[in-house]
Amino acid sequence: MSNDDFDVIVYKVLAYILACAKDNVVPSITKAQELAQCNDVYWSMVIRSMLADGCITGASVDSYVDGSVDVSAGTELSITQKGAAYLKDNSRMKEVFWSSDKLTGNQTHKA
Repeated sequence: MSNDDFDVIVYKVLAYILACAKDNVVPSITKAQELAQCNDVYWSMVIRSMLADGCITGASVDSYVDGSVDVSAGTELSITQKGAAYLKDNSRMKEVFWSSDKLTGNQTHKA
């Protein structure tokens, strides 16, 4: 499984948001994209899917006439119960990337 597979990116983002919540840190959509290591087009597809599937709340994906897309989130970015279930159901993906301690290290949650 590659680091840029759709399911891996979803897992990374959900794990990051959950780790931030547990550490009393507001997650950053910018940092989440850095962790996902994907381009803007792919990123917007992933976030749009996560919103539609009910895995996260508090983000938005806006498309413009010129074809550009903007993914944003304020302080309300959060994981849902469905997102937490996704993490539990796909726990084997932990091996794909680092531990949750590294997810919320001082550099991780800064915007």
